[in-house]
Amino acid sequence: VSGDNIWLATLNGINIISRQTKALKKTYNTNNGLPSKGINQILLMEDGSGYVATESDRLYRIDIDSGIFASDAAMYGMMLNKVLSLTRDSNGVIWAATYGNGVYECYRDSVKPLNTSTGLSSNYAYSILADKENNIWIGHESTISRYNLKTGIIKVYGTDFAGGGSSIANEIYESPDGKIFIGTTQGLIIYDRSKDQKKQ
Repeated sequence: VSGDNIWLATLNGINIISRQTKALKKTYNTNNGLPSKGINQILLMEDGSGYVATESDRLYRIDIDSGIFASDAAMYGMMLNKVLSLTRDSNGVIWAATYGNGVYECYRDSVKPLNTSTGLSSNYAYSILADKENNIWIGHESTISRYNLKTGIIKVYGTDFAGGGSSIANEIYESPDGKIFIGTTQGLIIYDRSKDQKKQ
């Protein structure tokens, strides 16, 4: 929700509905500029525009007044990118989690990949979150990767949270008090950084 606009991600594009009148205001799909009709997530910005997580080789942003804009910088990978989740860090950088190509750090004119060759647990990234301390949390199957932007270090949390089995981290949320909530196919994980044990 952004102002009067309710953004709905669907299997056939994006619908924007007025909160006040409940009327359909705009529809975006492959007929008017989106690269794919299946929308996985919408990342809303302060200016009322929204970035779209979909199957694409670059980021797409929708401005209700001006239309659809494609990023100049392409996200190259081993397969066509299926962007599943998006987040924005405190520096304004957009991060895209993909199914099979890892994660992309997206600037206005360039893209930096983050994948297993740079330390990620897996190239299959189902969810992503930039927290208040500028850690990038990435949800995989049975593991979580945490990328510290200050140090450049990636820490991987193993299969303990899945009870040693298979569990996909589909959603990550940070609460106002800084706890990280990870929704998985096996239940909810709550990470409390205040209880982190630091090695001496």
